Amino acid sequence: MEADRISPRTLCLSLGAVFAAETAGALLLSSVPSPLAALVPTRILEIVVLLLLLNHEGGVERTLGLGRRGICRELGRGFLWSAGFGLLVLAGFLAIRMTGGNPLDRITETLPWGLSERLLFLFAGVILAPVAEEIFFRGVLYGFLRRWGFVPALLLSTALFTFLHPTGQGVPVTQIVGGLLFAAAYEAEGSLAVPVVIHCLGNGAIFFLSWVR
Repeated sequence: MEADRISPRTLCLSLGAVFAAETAGALLLSSVPSPLAALVPTRILEIVVLLLLLNHEGGVERTLGLGRRGICRELGRGFLWSAGFGLLVLAGFLAIRMTGGNPLDRITETLPWGLSERLLFLFAGVILAPVAEEIFFRGVLYGFLRRWGFVPALLLSTALFTFLHPTGQGVPVTQIVGGLLFAAAYEAEGSLAVPVVIHCLGNGAIFFLSWVR
Protein backbone atom coordinates (compact mmCIF):
# COMPACT_ATOMS: atom_id res chain seq x y z
CA MET A 1 0.00 0.00 0.00
CA GLU A 2 1.05 3.62 -0.44
CA ALA A 3 3.35 5.02 2.22
CA ASP A 4 1.73 8.46 2.33
CA ARG A 5 -1.99 7.81 2.47
CA ILE A 6 -2.43 9.93 5.60
CA SER A 7 -0.83 13.37 5.80
CA PRO A 8 0.24 15.04 9.07
CA ARG A 9 -2.70 17.42 8.66
CA THR A 10 -5.16 14.55 8.34
CA LEU A 11 -3.65 12.82 11.38
CA CYS A 12 -4.00 15.96 13.51
CA LEU A 13 -7.57 16.59 12.38
CA SER A 14 -8.47 12.95 13.07
CA LEU A 15 -6.97 13.08 16.55
CA GLY A 16 -8.97 16.23 17.23
CA ALA A 17 -12.15 14.60 15.97
CA VAL A 18 -11.67 11.52 18.15
CA PHE A 19 -10.84 13.64 21.20
CA ALA A 20 -13.97 15.76 20.66
CA ALA A 21 -16.16 12.66 20.25
CA GLU A 22 -14.71 10.99 23.34
CA THR A 23 -15.19 14.19 25.35
CA ALA A 24 -18.82 14.38 24.23
CA GLY A 25 -19.24 10.72 25.19
CA ALA A 26 -17.79 11.33 28.65
CA LEU A 27 -20.23 14.21 29.20
CA LEU A 28 -23.12 12.08 27.96
CA LEU A 29 -22.12 9.27 30.32
CA SER A 30 -23.02 11.40 33.32
CA SER A 31 -26.62 11.79 32.16
CA VAL A 32 -27.54 8.29 30.88
CA PRO A 33 -28.37 5.14 32.89
CA SER A 34 -25.67 2.85 31.45
CA PRO A 35 -22.23 3.10 29.81
CA LEU A 36 -23.58 1.41 26.66
CA ALA A 37 -26.12 4.18 26.20
CA ALA A 38 -23.21 6.62 25.94
CA LEU A 39 -20.87 4.33 24.00
CA VAL A 40 -23.20 3.76 21.04
CA PRO A 41 -23.71 7.43 20.04
CA THR A 42 -20.03 8.13 20.73
CA ARG A 43 -18.85 5.43 18.33
CA ILE A 44 -21.42 6.47 15.70
CA LEU A 45 -20.22 10.07 15.97
CA GLU A 46 -16.58 8.98 15.60
CA ILE A 47 -17.35 6.89 12.51
CA VAL A 48 -19.35 9.63 10.79
CA VAL A 49 -16.91 12.44 11.59
CA LEU A 50 -13.81 10.44 10.62
CA LEU A 51 -15.34 9.27 7.34
CA LEU A 52 -16.43 12.80 6.43
CA LEU A 53 -12.99 14.11 7.31
CA LEU A 54 -11.11 11.45 5.36
CA ASN A 55 -13.40 11.89 2.39
CA HIS A 56 -12.69 15.61 2.45
CA GLU A 57 -8.93 15.08 2.84
CA GLY A 58 -8.53 12.94 -0.25
CA GLY A 59 -11.47 10.59 -0.52
CA VAL A 60 -12.01 7.27 1.25
CA GLU A 61 -10.78 5.40 -1.82
CA ARG A 62 -7.35 6.98 -1.53
CA THR A 63 -7.07 7.35 2.25
CA LEU A 64 -8.64 4.01 3.24
CA GLY A 65 -8.49 2.06 -0.02
CA LEU A 66 -12.24 1.49 0.09
CA GLY A 67 -13.80 0.48 -3.21
CA ARG A 68 -10.63 0.34 -5.26
CA ARG A 69 -11.24 -3.25 -6.33
CA GLY A 70 -14.96 -3.24 -5.65
CA ILE A 71 -16.36 -3.24 -2.14
CA CYS A 72 -17.95 -6.68 -2.53
CA ARG A 73 -14.62 -8.22 -3.47
CA GLU A 74 -12.90 -6.45 -0.58
CA LEU A 75 -15.51 -7.74 1.86
CA GLY A 76 -15.05 -11.22 0.41
CA ARG A 77 -11.32 -11.02 1.02
CA GLY A 78 -12.10 -10.13 4.60
CA PHE A 79 -14.18 -13.29 4.98
CA LEU A 80 -11.34 -15.37 3.50
CA TRP A 81 -8.83 -13.88 5.93
CA SER A 82 -11.27 -14.52 8.78
CA ALA A 83 -11.74 -18.16 7.76
CA GLY A 84 -8.00 -18.74 7.60
CA PHE A 85 -7.38 -17.08 10.93
CA GLY A 86 -10.30 -18.98 12.45
CA LEU A 87 -8.70 -22.27 11.49
CA LEU A 88 -5.44 -21.22 13.14
CA VAL A 89 -7.31 -20.19 16.30
CA LEU A 90 -9.14 -23.52 16.35
CA ALA A 91 -5.84 -25.39 16.08
CA GLY A 92 -4.47 -23.29 18.93
CA PHE A 93 -7.55 -23.99 21.06
CA LEU A 94 -7.17 -27.73 20.52
CA ALA A 95 -3.48 -27.59 21.42
CA ILE A 96 -4.24 -25.70 24.65
CA ARG A 97 -7.04 -28.13 25.56
CA MET A 98 -4.69 -31.09 25.02
CA THR A 99 -2.33 -29.60 27.59
CA GLY A 100 -5.14 -29.20 30.12
CA GLY A 101 -5.75 -25.49 29.68
CA ASN A 102 -8.96 -23.63 28.94
CA PRO A 103 -8.48 -21.07 26.15
CA LEU A 104 -11.93 -19.57 26.76
CA ASP A 105 -10.65 -18.08 30.01
CA ARG A 106 -8.46 -15.76 27.93
CA ILE A 107 -10.99 -14.48 25.40
CA THR A 108 -14.53 -14.57 26.81
CA GLU A 109 -16.07 -11.52 28.46
CA THR A 110 -18.72 -10.86 31.06
CA LEU A 111 -21.93 -9.90 29.29
CA PRO A 112 -24.83 -7.77 30.59
CA TRP A 113 -27.72 -9.75 32.07
CA GLY A 114 -30.76 -8.45 30.20
CA LEU A 115 -31.52 -9.45 26.61
CA SER A 116 -31.96 -5.85 25.42
CA GLU A 117 -28.64 -4.88 26.99
CA ARG A 118 -26.92 -7.86 25.39
CA LEU A 119 -28.28 -6.93 21.98
CA LEU A 120 -27.07 -3.36 22.49
CA PHE A 121 -23.71 -4.76 23.58
CA LEU A 122 -23.68 -6.87 20.40
CA PHE A 123 -24.37 -3.83 18.22
CA ALA A 124 -21.75 -1.73 19.97
CA GLY A 125 -19.04 -4.36 20.31
CA VAL A 126 -19.43 -6.35 17.11
CA ILE A 127 -20.27 -3.59 14.63
CA LEU A 128 -19.66 -0.05 15.87
CA ALA A 129 -16.44 -0.54 17.85
CA PRO A 130 -14.59 -2.54 15.15
CA VAL A 131 -15.53 -0.05 12.44
CA ALA A 132 -14.52 2.99 14.51
CA GLU A 133 -11.29 1.37 15.71
CA GLU A 134 -10.23 0.20 12.25
CA ILE A 135 -10.83 3.63 10.76
CA PHE A 136 -8.61 5.23 13.40
CA PHE A 137 -5.97 2.64 14.29
CA ARG A 138 -5.39 1.13 10.87
CA GLY A 139 -6.83 3.71 8.49
CA VAL A 140 -5.43 6.84 10.11
CA LEU A 141 -2.65 5.82 12.50
CA TYR A 142 -1.16 2.93 10.53
CA GLY A 143 -1.70 4.88 7.31
CA PHE A 144 0.35 7.76 8.72
CA LEU A 145 3.11 5.61 10.25
CA ARG A 146 3.47 3.61 7.02
CA ARG A 147 5.75 6.34 5.61
CA TRP A 148 8.52 4.93 7.85
CA GLY A 149 8.05 1.36 6.65
CA PHE A 150 5.80 -1.62 7.22
CA VAL A 151 7.44 -3.01 10.38
CA PRO A 152 7.53 0.28 12.36
CA ALA A 153 3.92 1.02 11.38
CA LEU A 154 2.84 -2.51 12.30
CA LEU A 155 4.52 -2.49 15.71
CA LEU A 156 3.68 1.08 16.73
CA SER A 157 0.03 0.94 15.71
CA THR A 158 -0.38 -2.43 17.44
CA ALA A 159 1.33 -1.13 20.59
CA LEU A 160 -1.06 1.83 20.81
CA PHE A 161 -4.06 -0.37 20.00
CA THR A 162 -3.04 -2.75 22.81
CA PHE A 163 -2.30 0.05 25.27
CA LEU A 164 -5.78 1.54 24.78
CA HIS A 165 -7.42 -1.88 25.34
CA PRO A 166 -6.30 -2.73 28.90
CA THR A 167 -7.46 -6.12 30.18
CA GLY A 168 -5.99 -6.32 33.66
CA GLN A 169 -5.32 -10.04 33.06
CA GLY A 170 -1.61 -10.16 32.33
CA VAL A 171 -0.34 -10.17 28.76
CA PRO A 172 -3.14 -8.98 26.41
CA VAL A 173 -2.60 -11.73 23.83
CA THR A 174 -5.91 -11.20 22.06
CA GLN A 175 -5.27 -7.48 21.55
CA ILE A 176 -1.68 -8.02 20.38
CA VAL A 177 -2.57 -10.76 17.92
CA GLY A 178 -5.57 -8.78 16.70
CA GLY A 179 -3.57 -5.60 16.16
CA LEU A 180 -0.87 -7.43 14.21
CA LEU A 181 -3.41 -9.35 12.12
CA PHE A 182 -5.55 -6.32 11.26
CA ALA A 183 -2.55 -4.26 10.20
CA ALA A 184 -1.03 -7.12 8.18
CA ALA A 185 -4.34 -7.69 6.38
CA TYR A 186 -4.62 -3.99 5.61
CA GLU A 187 -1.09 -3.93 4.25
CA ALA A 188 -1.60 -7.02 2.12
CA GLU A 189 -5.01 -6.11 0.70
CA GLY A 190 -4.80 -2.32 0.61
CA SER A 191 -8.44 -1.87 1.68
CA LEU A 192 -9.71 -1.10 5.16
CA ALA A 193 -12.78 -3.25 4.42
CA VAL A 194 -10.65 -6.37 4.99
CA PRO A 195 -9.53 -5.70 8.61
CA VAL A 196 -13.00 -4.33 9.39
CA VAL A 197 -14.57 -7.67 8.44
CA ILE A 198 -11.95 -9.65 10.38
CA HIS A 199 -12.40 -7.44 13.44
CA CYS A 200 -16.21 -7.64 13.35
CA LEU A 201 -16.26 -11.41 12.93
CA GLY A 202 -13.61 -11.87 15.62
CA ASN A 203 -15.56 -9.78 18.11
CA GLY A 204 -18.72 -11.64 17.08
CA ALA A 205 -17.07 -14.99 17.82
CA ILE A 206 -15.98 -13.75 21.26
CA PHE A 207 -19.49 -12.48 21.94
CA PHE A 208 -21.04 -15.83 20.90
CA LEU A 209 -18.62 -17.88 23.01
CA SER A 210 -19.21 -15.59 25.99
CA TRP A 211 -23.00 -16.02 25.61
CA VAL A 212 -23.07 -19.82 25.30
CA ARG A 213 -20.30 -20.60 27.74
